[in-house]
Amino acid sequence: GQFTHIKIDFQMNGNQFSGSIPSQLGLLTQLTFNLNIGDNSFTGLLPSQLGQINKINGLYLSNNVFNGSLPSQLGLITGLTSAFSISNNKFNGKIPSEIGQLTKII
Repeated sequence: GQFTHIKIDFQMNGNQFSGSIPSQLGLLTQLTFNLNIGDNSFTGLLPSQLGQINKINGLYLSNNVFNGSLPSQLGLITGLTSAFSISNNKFNGKIPSEIGQLTKII
């Protein structure tokens, strides 16, 4: 469904969701607080479209089973100030240099 009008917070953490996350999450461009899909059983690659959600303060992806490399487009989320949480997944490869643009995280 269409839920692109969500503007503040998108929390789906701590469930037992599985499968890959849809690239349509990148359509949540009005989000200004958090995108939290941590503590689930999501698998597969992170969609590069997540980089379009560039106003959020926190991105929580930890404790899933994501694999592959981190999309360089995550470096476009320049609004991140509180968290960039990707621990306990199965990522591999090099960390994209664009991640270095996330300089506001405290």
